[in-house]
Amino acid sequence: MISKRKIQQKCGYKNSYLKAYEDINFLKSDSARAVRVQLELLKPEAVLEAAGIKETIVCFGSARIDEAGRAKKRLHAAKAAYDKNPNNTKLKNNYLEAKGLLGLSKYYDIFVLQGFYIML
Repeated sequence: MISKRKIQQKCGYKNSYLKAYEDINFLKSDSARAVRVQLELLKPEAVLEAAGIKETIVCFGSARIDEAGRAKKRLHAAKAAYDKNPNNTKLKNNYLEAKGLLGLSKYYDIFVLQGFYIML
C-alpha cells in the first residue's frame, strides 16, 4: 500500500485530502479551468434569478470610447506628440488608437447622449 506522503510526493500536490471545492489551489489550476468558466456563467445567472430578473439585455462596449469632443482633443494631442517624434512606435500606436476611438465616438453619442442605456 502506498502512503499518503508518497502519493503527495508523486503528484506534487499536498492538499489532496481537501474536497475539490475547498481547495483554492486546485480551483486555480489549469485542470479546473473549465469549471471556473462554468462558475463565471452560473454565478450571475443565480444572482439574477434570486433578484427575480427573468430577461436582460447585454450591451458590449468599451470604457475607452468617449464623446466626440473629448475624442477629437485626444486625437489632436496624440497626433501632435507623434508628429514631434515620428519614429516612436508607442506614439504612433497612441495616435492610431485615438483615431480609431474618434470613429467609434458616434456610438457614445447614440447610446449615451440619446439615452439608449439603463443604469441599474
